[in-house]
Amino acid sequence: MWRTKSFSRSPLVALVAALLLFAGAETAAAASAPVSSAPTVRLASATQKTFTPKITVSAAVGYTLKISGTPTGTTLSYRWKRDGVSIPGATKSTYKVTTSDLGKKLTVTVTSKRSGYTTLTRTSAATAAVVRPFTSYTPVISGSARVGNKLTAITAAWSPTPTFSYQWYRSGVAIAGATASTFTLSSTDLGKKMTVKIIGRKSGYLATSKTSAATATVAAAAKPGAAYPAGARVDYQLGGAYTPPSGVGIVTRDNSDSPAAGLWNVCYINGFQTQPGSSWSSTLLLHNASGGLVGDPNWPGEYLLDTSTTATRAGIAAAFEPIIANCAKKGFNAVEFDNLDSYSRSGGRLTEDHNIAMAKLLVASAHSNGLLAGQKNAAELSQRLRTEAGFDFAIAEECVAWGECGDYTRVYGTKAFDVEYSDQITLSEVCASSQRMASTVFRDRDLVAKGGRGYVYGTCS
Repeated sequence: MWRTKSFSRSPLVALVAALLLFAGAETAAAASAPVSSAPTVRLASATQKTFTPKITVSAAVGYTLKISGTPTGTTLSYRWKRDGVSIPGATKSTYKVTTSDLGKKLTVTVTSKRSGYTTLTRTSAATAAVVRPFTSYTPVISGSARVGNKLTAITAAWSPTPTFSYQWYRSGVAIAGATASTFTLSSTDLGKKMTVKIIGRKSGYLATSKTSAATATVAAAAKPGAAYPAGARVDYQLGGAYTPPSGVGIVTRDNSDSPAAGLWNVCYINGFQTQPGSSWSSTLLLHNASGGLVGDPNWPGEYLLDTSTTATRAGIAAAFEPIIANCAKKGFNAVEFDNLDSYSRSGGRLTEDHNIAMAKLLVASAHSNGLLAGQKNAAELSQRLRTEAGFDFAIAEECVAWGECGDYTRVYGTKAFDVEYSDQITLSEVCASSQRMASTVFRDRDLVAKGGRGYVYGTCS
């Protein structure tokens, strides 16, 4: 029977076996040990671009302050402060100044937040101490824009009354030394447009500037017009233009018409009331106690112009200036201004003095455009209108029928004419009157154009 042969280990073999056993144990231990991650690295937040908030509106009671210079693409919050102290509830991008702010300086602190960026907070520069505002008005330039004429800056009464300074401009360029309330036009101004800026100042109130609308382009000095043709035969054509009858020397037509060739022409302007359908600023119209417009009860659609203040008179004159200038441009010799007696229909809101002051401005505008100016009706004011306003001749309506012709001729002599109407008196009665003017025309009430139904025309010679 065979036995298994036994072998004994050498020392070297034992050493190798021991080393292999140790390596296996280490590997197993490493495999079973827990795994830990690398340490986290924290990144620094980016820095926002800096900004400077700026308050862009003057600090006056009632004004709403706004901000410029803030960043976009971020979340903004606001905090308004009064002399450095936060104002309760004032956390919007705008702030309306109140009386509590009077005498204080205001700032706004703006905080800008954006994800991944550092928060940035900036505060504006302080405003000037808060003041009150004026009740202010834009000036109006009175006077005709012709070389040699004087322009005057006129404004409604500010509240409270400030001290004014003035600066005149020639087509937008400041005129050196032109710092008075008036300015006389020279040849340098020819072809230019004029404006004036006024600044009102008073302690405790916000210095406020207002600039007028521009004048018409400055024209050359007007040449003197033709003299009034005393005693000439008249035609009164306000109802529409037509060829005047033979022998007529004076014709009155509406400013929308053209003058009659070869005759002495008067341009009609309703100087104290509106024409139906015309457009006027409400500030220049007369209002009653309830705020409604004051109309002429005899002429529906006509409303009284407000001649009661220097400012409204200047505004009215400025509105009529281009109309008067256009009469001159068309070739008229004179203008007549109707409804001088509008004060009598004003319910006591207007006076004779108001309308005479208005008439003075209108006459000056006519003269500066080379036109004579005619007083229309208002017989009782003839002497004042001649001497104070400067009218050159008179136009009466129905002075024979009403016994008023002498009120005109005593002041104007033969520089006057009369229009009598067929529904009030007959032509024979007119011609038989001892007070009849040398220039008298007999017309239908509606002044219908020749050929129209109801047309009436007659003279006494």
